[in-house]
Amino acid sequence: MSAFVRHHAARFASDKPPKTETAPKVLADVQAALTVLAGRAPAGDRQARVDLSNADLRQYVLRRASLAGADLSGADLPGANLEQANLAQADLSLALISGADMDRATLHRANLYGADLRDALLLGADLTATILSGADLRQAKLTGAHLAGAELTGANLAHSGLTRQDLASTRGKPLPIGSEP
Repeated sequence: MSAFVRHHAARFASDKPPKTETAPKVLADVQAALTVLAGRAPAGDRQARVDLSNADLRQYVLRRASLAGADLSGADLPGANLEQANLAQADLSLALISGADMDRATLHRANLYGADLRDALLLGADLTATILSGADLRQAKLTGAHLAGAELTGANLAHSGLTRQDLASTRGKPLPIGSEP
């Protein structure tokens, strides 16, 4: 089912990106497949890893999805609804997640290395022990997010509303708060 989604929601039909930045149409069959994948019981699938790497999932609804351990590396998720999704230990490295709704999502021990999270909603999200090195969190909404043990080396937190106190229990050195690249 992951292969179906990757094929029908491919980032680009060719090796070249599209000339315009228009959001793709949400396809009913892809949304249905995502709903099945998101609602699966991981214990019943022999621990098979959901692979949605490089998929174009802009604007899709994955609310309360069970995608723990999934591969979403390089995926396009701007505007996606991932509210209350379980993405614990998922690989979201280099994913484009700007403007996505990830309120109260579980991202415990997830890999968000180099991810673009600009303007993302992460209110009350569990980001404990998450890798956020090199991530762009400019203007992300992080009120109430749990960041204990998160790795923030080189992360851009400008205008995220986080304070030094919020970062006291994190690891690594983010870019100075308020700085722009």
